[in-house]
Amino acid sequence: MLKRLAWRLVETGVLVFAALGFCYVPLGERTGYEHARAIAASPEVRDFAAGMLQAGRSLHARLLGRLAEVVHAQFPATDDDPPERDGSR
Repeated sequence: MLKRLAWRLVETGVLVFAALGFCYVPLGERTGYEHARAIAASPEVRDFAAGMLQAGRSLHARLLGRLAEVVHAQFPATDDDPPERDGSR
């Protein structure tokens, strides 16, 4: 148990020093963090993120549609079932 605790402390120390180096040690004119921010702010990354968001929403809609088909196939509606709500309250 003590060996595991010591190993975790060493791992935590390495992680802290790596994070400090990433945030404070310059790589040219900027730190690693500033380079990452500049890359993330580029138009290409924004286009990529918009495309991924659109693809995720499309996948979400397809999965929900398929799930609704499976549920309705397994549990068909009967006359004594209450009407479906539209989601608004």
